[in-house]
Amino acid sequence: AHIERSLDFIGKRASGELPTTAEWIRNFVLAHPEYKKDSAVSQKINYDLLKLCLEVSHGDVEGADLLGGFASTESRKLAMRPPPCGAATN
Repeated sequence: AHIERSLDFIGKRASGELPTTAEWIRNFVLAHPEYKKDSAVSQKINYDLLKLCLEVSHGDVEGADLLGGFASTESRKLAMRPPPCGAATN
């Protein structure tokens, strides 16, 4: 069942039904109220993007436009694991 879901997810990405991560990021930046369409990505846009990525990875935000409902409880548990010993934390 897991392999089938993974293949379905990959198929939806390949067909364009779900955006790639790069497309999702590009869409976020283009839609951000501070983006001036000058190719410059401000600190505020970067901060908001990274905050959203963290929220999606922790399951705080669904991220349906990126993941299409494919995020599992197990993947969210893995995302919330503490960093390995010796890893830098901020």
